[in-house]
Amino acid sequence: MLRADYIFSYWIFIWFLLYYFRLINYNPFFAIIIGLIFNTLQLLGYLYYKNYKKSILFIIGNFFLKIIPFYLIKNKTIKQKDILFTIFLFVIFLIYSHYNDKNQFTFFFKNLKTKNINDQLSYYLNKLFNNL
Repeated sequence: MLRADYIFSYWIFIWFLLYYFRLINYNPFFAIIIGLIFNTLQLLGYLYYKNYKKSILFIIGNFFLKIIPFYLIKNKTIKQKDILFTIFLFVIFLIYSHYNDKNQFTFFFKNLKTKNINDQLSYYLNKLFNNL
């Protein structure tokens, strides 16, 4: 299972929390929009490979990680500094992932095809639903 620190969506969510509680001034709204676009393509990939259970868990997870944050800050203006910070944070994420031998692009394409649940949030949601 891929650790949470190797998934950029979790980085964006932590950034959202820091912004929402006014601990930093960089607005994550641009990153959330880009993340939603990327996650939509990822969801389409899951559906293409008939990973329906994974798709449902993915939708639920992204509801909490991106949809709720999206609506909580949707009226905030995106400034150039926010876009630059998004790029900076993504580069740091890629360097961190590379340093830890986690090729994000390879993982992404392998993850689409497998029915295994590879991220922590989906894993715990799956356990929760299996116990209901």
